[in-house]
Amino acid sequence: MCGIAGYYTIDRSIVPQKGLELLKNMTDTMFHRGPDSSGYWCDSKKGIYLGHRRLSILDLSDAGSQPMISQCGRYIMVFNGEIYNFDNIRAELKKIDSQISFKGHSDTEILLESFARIGFEKTLNLIKGMFAIALWDNREEKIYLIRDHVGKKPLYFGIIKDKIVFASELKAIRDISNNNLEISTKALNLYNYFGFIPSPYSIYSDIYKLPPSSYVILEKNDILVGNSNNLIEKAKKYWKFSKRDNQLSKVSKEYQERELLSILKEAVSKRMISDAPIGAFLSGGIDSSLICALMQENSNNAINTYSIGFSNNEFDESSHAAKVAKYLGTNHTTYMLDPSDTKEIIPDLHKIYDEPFADYSQIPTAIICQQAKTATTVALSGDGGDEVFCGYKRYFMLKKLLDYGNIMPLSLRKAVCALLLLASQKSYNKLGINGKRIYSIAGFLTQKNIEKAQLRALSINPELDFFNDLYIGDLDDLDDFEKMMMIDSNLYLPDDILVKVDRASMFSSLEVRSPLLDKDVIEFAWQLPIESKIFACKGKGKKHLYDLLCKYVPSEIIDRPKQGFTPPIASWLKADLKEWAHDILYIDTPLYEKSYKEKCWNEFICGYKDNHHVIWSILMAQSWFLNSKN
Repeated sequence: MCGIAGYYTIDRSIVPQKGLELLKNMTDTMFHRGPDSSGYWCDSKKGIYLGHRRLSILDLSDAGSQPMISQCGRYIMVFNGEIYNFDNIRAELKKIDSQISFKGHSDTEILLESFARIGFEKTLNLIKGMFAIALWDNREEKIYLIRDHVGKKPLYFGIIKDKIVFASELKAIRDISNNNLEISTKALNLYNYFGFIPSPYSIYSDIYKLPPSSYVILEKNDILVGNSNNLIEKAKKYWKFSKRDNQLSKVSKEYQERELLSILKEAVSKRMISDAPIGAFLSGGIDSSLICALMQENSNNAINTYSIGFSNNEFDESSHAAKVAKYLGTNHTTYMLDPSDTKEIIPDLHKIYDEPFADYSQIPTAIICQQAKTATTVALSGDGGDEVFCGYKRYFMLKKLLDYGNIMPLSLRKAVCALLLLASQKSYNKLGINGKRIYSIAGFLTQKNIEKAQLRALSINPELDFFNDLYIGDLDDLDDFEKMMMIDSNLYLPDDILVKVDRASMFSSLEVRSPLLDKDVIEFAWQLPIESKIFACKGKGKKHLYDLLCKYVPSEIIDRPKQGFTPPIASWLKADLKEWAHDILYIDTPLYEKSYKEKCWNEFICGYKDNHHVIWSILMAQSWFLNSKN
């Protein structure tokens, strides 16, 4: 697990020392992603510079250092992430050349030799893991940028003057540009709608995120053209979330669960391979509890588990996590979060997320990563269970609303919506009715299909408009639940959930691995018929995961309503964080009109509208902007 950066330039006047100094400045901005060591490689005559910061996980010796040169000398690579099936690929290499030898036992060396000997596309089909890769072809003078299947590892790239630049984090690119990047209006509009910036956009106009499961091949002519838009248009998908042949609908439930358990055990086992200390996040929910159960089964010692608690019982699930930990026999730590912790972490949020990001579960995520890092370097998580196994409550709420709504003609639904919006949220609240929920229901009544309803459900401010040219997957031949899962898998998962975890964990130099996002787990899950994932009588999903967990933990410990990993941010903004929020909000920036910010704040403080998501998004954008020039 590391940070990578580099550039490819047509400027041949740069002397090697100056070019390497520029590269070193880029990688130094990402010290937290790789505090153990750094490495650099360049060919100034060809204009290529590759840099690396290392967090040592596998093969702690110098044999695992990067940049790494292939044995044939043709390829040079910097790589961020882990390849979990590198032993299988090593065996494939042995078939090709029985005399092949390796300097160490790192996955980096195996991956590089696979590109060199097995080939680029075949290697992409073979590897399973999380990764962002920059691979320089010294013979063809091309650079390949590659991102993993689901988008766990970030990779930004674009053109700045006479250079193609790339890095794991925006700050490295901002550094090489001397802070001369322009804010993208489109990205800001998307952020104001979703609270995150979807791929392929970044907050800067000429810098893009390489989309998940994509690669792009860049060469000298791309620099001569000098247009970053051309670069992103060259990106190609090598894998997609897709509904398979559905053969599993013809086999028994017992067979489905037996096969799934086998795949999950292997996914967990592979992710427990580490030369550094390992632990796990445990919320007490189905996903993290199952991962911890499989880890404990695979370990001779008590595994380290970590959870976050809140003093507000409405948001606290730490007691549930503690019960699961006690039953499994893990070495469990609970950290109780309060507003003072939030005040301490807030000054770092702009540094952690590097561009506006407004999922306020970023706060407990960042803090639990800090706590876990005190004893571990690697932590496993339950991320992905909701998207892959139909777990979100909103899936069932949206499906029910649209089914009821479709009974009425659209004109009548619009009339009902207008009627519900006549009273303010505050007025509903005074009557003991949840005003925010009424407004939400009113908005969904007018949606024409499940796709539009799902995109609205992902919005923090659905009153805004946005241009929907985002990649949300192939929705043909999918049922409504599968469509919602597909949209989440291609939008919410990579650009919110995985961004939140990657940036927070790497800021504390902690690697987080997600077995439920294993490629084999995903492909198996998409073969399962949707009805097998759902409790028909209970209106909730993840049935397979629940049934498997019951083999390890009594049902009475885990039978409870699903909770999100969120702090009571609305009450904090009206109390402990009120002064800070007011001060940040009222600073003039080019991001928001003053009147708009005042209107949002006054509606929130007076209780006229529960728009704390919008307030938090403005605060995060303001804070980022005010610190981005530093």
